[in-house]
Amino acid sequence: MVGNWNKYAKDYAAVKPESNQRFETVPNGAYACKIMGVTMKNTTNRSYIELMLEITEGEYKGFFTKDYKAQPDNGNKRWRGCYNIWIPQDNDENWKVDQFLRCIKAIDVSNGTTFDGNEATLKGKVVCALMHKEEYLKDGEVKSVQKFYKLISIQDMKDGRIGEIKDKLIPDDKKDRIFDSQAAAPAAAPLPDVLKDFEDVTSDVISDGDLPF
Repeated sequence: MVGNWNKYAKDYAAVKPESNQRFETVPNGAYACKIMGVTMKNTTNRSYIELMLEITEGEYKGFFTKDYKAQPDNGNKRWRGCYNIWIPQDNDENWKVDQFLRCIKAIDVSNGTTFDGNEATLKGKVVCALMHKEEYLKDGEVKSVQKFYKLISIQDMKDGRIGEIKDKLIPDDKKDRIFDSQAAAPAAAPLPDVLKDFEDVTSDVISDGDLPF
């Protein structure tokens, strides 16, 4: 007999069993989106604008809202439809500056606006976001995630100017080096840095309110 069961019994009816079911995902494609939330964030040496996107048209309309509400309320809920606009530094290469400006331009062209440097004004605007699969390394295993990776204008999407959508996969030879290193190295030895060109997928925990906006 569980002696202190009465202490937990009042909460038992609302508890759902743990599930190991995989999250549903959005397939590769171009999606008309609304910017639901905007947050300026910082890493050790860079800053970026995090856009929280929601799909507004088609079969997957409202996908990320439904996904967020369906996640268990255990303190680890997160919005999974994000895109990060990395802000260039003064000494950055030209392609990084160009990438930043193209992201902002895609939003401006889609809305008939002109960005004034205030990231908060991006909230509520629409843009087309391209989705693909990205592989990454976590706990010594190669995993994958569906992720927004590029912004284009709504007009380009409607006119079919999308381009080829390619997955960002870890080359097989690098996977072999990872697994060979794991087999040969002691358990505590660090893996070689063979994934420096692949972003580690992490997200901040969001727990306030029904939706994180």
